[in-house]
Formats: sequence, structure tokens, C-alpha cells
Amino acid sequence: ENNTIIGNIISKNQWDGLYLDYSSNNTIVDNTIFENEGGINLHHSSDHCNITANILYSNQGDGITLSWGSDKNKVVDNIISDSKNGIYISGSENEIVGNSLSDNFYTGMEVFGAYNSTISNNRIFSSSWGIWIAFEGSYNIVDNNTIQTGGIGIKIEDEECHNNTITNNSVKAFSVCGISLVSCNYNALLHNTVQECGYLYGGLDSLRGGICVESSSHNTIINNTAINNGFFILGSVDESPNETSASNDERYGIHFWLSNENLIKNNDFSSNKDGGICLDTSNKNEIIGNNITKNGRVGINISNSTSNSVYHNNFINNPKQAFDDLSNSWDNGPIEGGNYWSDHLCYGNPSNGSHPYYIDVNSSDHYPFQDQNGWLIPQILPVHNLNTGENFLTIQAAIDDPDTLD
Repeated sequence: ENNTIIGNIISKNQWDGLYLDYSSNNTIVDNTIFENEGGINLHHSSDHCNITANILYSNQGDGITLSWGSDKNKVVDNIISDSKNGIYISGSENEIVGNSLSDNFYTGMEVFGAYNSTISNNRIFSSSWGIWIAFEGSYNIVDNNTIQTGGIGIKIEDEECHNNTITNNSVKAFSVCGISLVSCNYNALLHNTVQECGYLYGGLDSLRGGICVESSSHNTIINNTAINNGFFILGSVDESPNETSASNDERYGIHFWLSNENLIKNNDFSSNKDGGICLDTSNKNEIIGNNITKNGRVGINISNSTSNSVYHNNFINNPKQAFDDLSNSWDNGPIEGGNYWSDHLCYGNPSNGSHPYYIDVNSSDHYPFQDQNGWLIPQILPVHNLNTGENFLTIQAAIDDPDTLD
């Protein structure tokens, strides 16, 4: 313990360049480690180590490994390339900050069974998957990372992966999906930007697009931006299906399949190849306060799904604003109202029910808004009770109020 390993060149060993076993409180700085079986390996409860400013490349295994209960280590400002995984974490409460990870074969970073770790301000380029959280990985924070080019940007996968927070990340140019949730619950996606993802066609059963949610429930998806998904970086592809019903080969800003009771709120889904939002065989989700603008075929596609609530959203200049083949709720009653539709004329915020917006024969927004973001405009209640000083929307509401004198 308490060793300092600094300024070494370590190469062409049949095992790891540096291997620490039951060894804690070490400082590993400014080493160049290449063409070994693995780069740096902290094993068996090697805790409280500082791994900073090392250069690791062309190692056959992982660049840096924190395994078997190696906890509370700091991995900062390292440059790792051309390895199997850039960084592999199965210990917990580690800080992975400011690293540059590029051209690693499987993942930039794999978080396997780890919890309470912070992964922030890293730059991850050209790996099959950018960050993969799996096998009971929970309570981790993935914040402010730049992740570009590969198959999937960020993936959380396992029913025991929960309470992870994915926030303020920039995810761009992944062929399958920008952010993917698979069989996981109670995670939060907040303030992420996902663009130019999901441009791969054919050959896969998985969803593709900006944000993809499969068999996952009770997740919170708030204040994200998913734009220009389904397009190649150097141009667009025009192979998408023409039908409106949902399929895995469509690219949406966000696509749900077999996923229930999620909250999708205050996001921007714009200029995506096939649509802004898709719910396929997904029930009891809440879609509130989103901007759904200028998507390729449809603003929102709800297919084979029921008991979803859709209100206080702006639907602007989508070729088909909405599709619903069953019956879902498109407003929250006469007081809170429904949605704004750019192709619909009505009066009031919300309107009084005399000019509903028809989605199909079984679905309509009974109380659409006259103005974009009309629910944010302070409502003037025209009926004033002189005795109580309260205001009401209608005379009948004033009469029914328990404070009104007989």
C-alpha cells in the first residue's frame, strides 16, 4: 500500500502492465502502458487509489480495470485507446472523470454490477457502445460526457439496474440508438442531447432511434433533446417504411416497446426521420409538456397501447400530428386542457370543448389550446365571488363552491 508509480514505460508483457491485488492508497501517474494483456488492473479490494494522466493503448484486454470490490478510486484525465473496453468497473463509489476513451473495441466504459459511482466529463469516441451499465449497476451518475460514433451511446440493461441518473450528456452519431434502456426500471434521463442516431436499417430486432426504451417501466425522461435521429451524418436515407403502424425499423426521437408507467416530460423531439414519439404495446405512460415539431411522418404514434395520458404538448408542423389505433387520453379535462395543434383552430387556453381535435374515431383532444404553450399563460377566471373574493371559470363552479353563501 501507499506506493507511487510514476513516469514509467510498460509494454509487451504477457499479463497486465500494472496489477494491484489487495493494494490500496496508491498513486499511479504519468505512465505509458501499451501492448500488454491488460493495462492497469486493480483487483480484490484495492481501494482509494489515484490513477491520473496515464496513456494506455493497444492493450489486448481492458485499458483500466477496477474489479472485485475495488472501491473509492479516482480515475482522472487518462487517455485510453485500442483496447477491449476502455475502462471496466465492477467496484463501487469510484470517480471516473475527464478521461479520453477512443477506438476501444467493445465499450468506452463498462459498469458491471457497480453502484454509487460518478462518471463525468469524459470524452468517448468510436467504440461499439459508449457506456454500458449492466448486472445490478445502480445508483450511478453519468453526467456531462461527450459520446460520439458507434453502435449505442449509453445503454442500461438489466432488471436489477435501477436509480441511475443519466444527465447533461451529449450523444451523437450512433448507428442503432443514442440512449437505450432495456429491462430496467426507476432510472432518470435528464437534460441529455441525442442527435443523428439510429440511422442503421435492417438486420436487427432491437429498436433504433434517439432514445429507445424496451421492457422498462417507471423511468423518468425529462428535459432531453432528441433531434435529427434516423439520418446519416453526411446525408439522409430514404428507406423507411411508409405505413403508420409501429415497427422496429422506424426511427423516432423516442421509441417505447413493452414499457409502462414512464414519465416523458418537457422534452424536445424535433426533425426525426419517422416521428417524434412512438408507443408500441406500452401502457399507462404520461406524455406532458413536450415539443414535437417537424418530424418526418408523424408527431406521435401510439400503437396497440392503452391508458396513456397525452396533454400540454406542442404538436407543430408534423405531416400527421398523431396516430392512435386504440383509445388513449389526449386531454386532462376542461380545466387543465389538452394540447396545442398547429393545424387546428380553436379559441381559449384551453378551449371550451366546442372545437375538439380529432385524432381518429375513438380518440380526440376535447379541450385543445389556442396558443402554443397556452397552459403557461395565466388563466383569467371570469366569475368573481364578491363574498369570498375567489375567482371561477364558470358561474356553476362558483355556485358549487362550498364557500359560497346560500
